[in-house]
Amino acid sequence: MVLDNNEKLVESFKHALKQSNNVKISTGYFSTNIFRIFKEEFSNYRDTDKKIQIIIGSDTSVEEITLLQEIEKFSTVKFSEKIIDMYFSNLKELDEEILLLLHNLFVNNILEIRIGYLEGYGVYHSKYYIFENPDGTAVINGSLNFTTSALFLNHEVVELRSGIDVFEQYSTIFTKTWNNIHDTAKCSSLRDYILLALEAECKQRGLHVRHPIQANINLRDYQEEAIASLLENDFNGFFKMATGTGKTFTALYGVNKYSELSNKNKIVHIVVPYKHLASQWKNSIEDLYGENAFVFEAHGEVDWKHNLGNISMEISTKDCFAVFVNKTYFDNLNYISQKINESTILIVDEAHNLTVSNLEELDEATGYNHRLGLSATPEHYLENERTEQLFRYFHGAFYEYNLADAINNGYLTKYNYFPYLINLNTEERSDYLALNMKIKNEANKNIVLNLLEQRNMLLSKATSKMSKLKELIKENKIDKTLIYCYQGKVKGSDDYTYIQYIGEQIKDVDKQVILEKITSNESRSERMKIVDNLVAGRTNAILAIKCLDEGFDIPAIKDAYILSSTQNPKEFIQRRGRVLRKYPGKTITNIYDFIVAIDDEVVLAERDRFDEYASLAENQEFINEFRMSNQWEKKNG
Repeated sequence: MVLDNNEKLVESFKHALKQSNNVKISTGYFSTNIFRIFKEEFSNYRDTDKKIQIIIGSDTSVEEITLLQEIEKFSTVKFSEKIIDMYFSNLKELDEEILLLLHNLFVNNILEIRIGYLEGYGVYHSKYYIFENPDGTAVINGSLNFTTSALFLNHEVVELRSGIDVFEQYSTIFTKTWNNIHDTAKCSSLRDYILLALEAECKQRGLHVRHPIQANINLRDYQEEAIASLLENDFNGFFKMATGTGKTFTALYGVNKYSELSNKNKIVHIVVPYKHLASQWKNSIEDLYGENAFVFEAHGEVDWKHNLGNISMEISTKDCFAVFVNKTYFDNLNYISQKINESTILIVDEAHNLTVSNLEELDEATGYNHRLGLSATPEHYLENERTEQLFRYFHGAFYEYNLADAINNGYLTKYNYFPYLINLNTEERSDYLALNMKIKNEANKNIVLNLLEQRNMLLSKATSKMSKLKELIKENKIDKTLIYCYQGKVKGSDDYTYIQYIGEQIKDVDKQVILEKITSNESRSERMKIVDNLVAGRTNAILAIKCLDEGFDIPAIKDAYILSSTQNPKEFIQRRGRVLRKYPGKTITNIYDFIVAIDDEVVLAERDRFDEYASLAENQEFINEFRMSNQWEKKNG
């Protein structure tokens, strides 16, 4: 078909652009006004995997460029800037919608423009248009440049052709030129220069532009569901997601999606309980966004106030993240509140750490319209009011993905649970019963909590645990092992700690075993080195106290021994999730637990942990034998 009518020509272009998945354009001249004409059609390419590739003529040969470089010291950068001035000098004339559309297409690598030139004398002047779609292909060939003048003012005669043979011929020529393997025609990308020009114009107008995230990570179904529920509630809600199921990335992808939908970059305040968690969040943001995010940690060791002030300069092109440690955040809440605008997002990780006082301060001092709480175990042990207040503050969507789902769907490792009965000796039995009596008769809540802690320490340090541990170590090889120890000093000693005692007892059984410990005294870098040693096989086991309970992962762990555990579900549920992380070659995790009893009758305080761990374990036959041999149902029913 031959076209010599401008109206039909424009209609043919619109139809071909609308129907095509991929478009390849070669033209001698080009005008950005073309995006005004085909705004609707180009908008259909936004947020897709379609491609638009354009080669435009430079009207300058390589010899001329080289001559300019030699005579005028005219750099390649300056030449590219000259081309940008030639073809993109009218960005100020484009309306905001088209400007943002162009930026979206370029920054997401949907649209790319390259400058064509010849290696010999002459100019790049070929004009043809290739449209590829599922139902067929079309090629427009003729004297037509990709400009508004050519489409609306000039008299142009072009041929519209279809068919696979024609398409392949033109596509081969274009691909060779695009990839610089054509005999004479070559091209060079203008993408970075065009993006600079677009972002400069957007910044001049106060428009927010977005960059795509860098990480190539496929979200799991439940993560997509969680994000969808959050966005439906204007980014307000709570994610109760099992340890190891990706709360961090789910939240960050949610931020990115929310920014995309609103076409506006976000300021995000992230609050975490510990410095090592702040570093983990910062690393995750950098992994996800690359250089397309402004992110910094905010705690006593960094100049975070200066960075907080710099957000105003970064927000035009990037999402901005301030990762606060709890103490720094609440000590400076009035100052931080001054930096909040109507679209600032608050994310609180391990949100169960927020006290009633913290929540009251947030209500009084801040104006966050968008809030997300994260925790595997948000419910507070013995503090229902605190739990209710937490959920009231993080109103909106409540999304739960529990450990059973994560294990059944293959996102966490299956596990065996081996409980062993440990009887208190005469002295321990007497102390335990005395503490129980005091708890029963005490009305003061704080005193009760203190007594409960004393009782828990007594159970953790039950003397018979050590003999059972040594027996198990004789039977099982110590490799990629984690042992949760009790804290404090050995009774009657000023400086001999229980973690030292436990290590020495293990060494009595296996003198060749290599042990390292992680307590609150080691720096993050020291801890990471210890973990690396375990993974590499230079260390056989890690002795750990509570510092591993939140935000510190060792996926390589194959065996875990629970010598110490509180009755707080938050602790023992998180501990289990932490050792179930997937790791190459790891098919199952073994958890060894020491269940405390008095005269062979399990103390009530140990029941919840047993029930929780036993419920999802693979080795139900062993667990049922334990129940039967200890008359579990009869004594504890």
